[in-house]
Amino acid sequence: MLSALLGAPALLLLAAGAAKAADPTRTVGALRALGWPASPALVRVGAGAEALLGAAGLVVGGPVVALLTAASYVGFAGFVAAALRSGVPVG
Repeated sequence: MLSALLGAPALLLLAAGAAKAADPTRTVGALRALGWPASPALVRVGAGAEALLGAAGLVVGGPVVALLTAASYVGFAGFVAAALRSGVPVG
């Protein structure tokens, strides 16, 4: 059951991470708009970790990968909340 619940979020992480690794421009702009440190290299490293986590969710699964996946979504929710509070358009 856990693997079925992990599949869709893992696939989204894999696709989003690959897209950001290929072109980090929009993510760099969004981070900089909030005043957070950002560079294409830094975003690519984060995107690679995101894609790797997504791949692990699809291939390996398990409770540890599920917990890390959930943590990544919580982190993204925190970014969205910060962007909404700031009122600065980020993308």
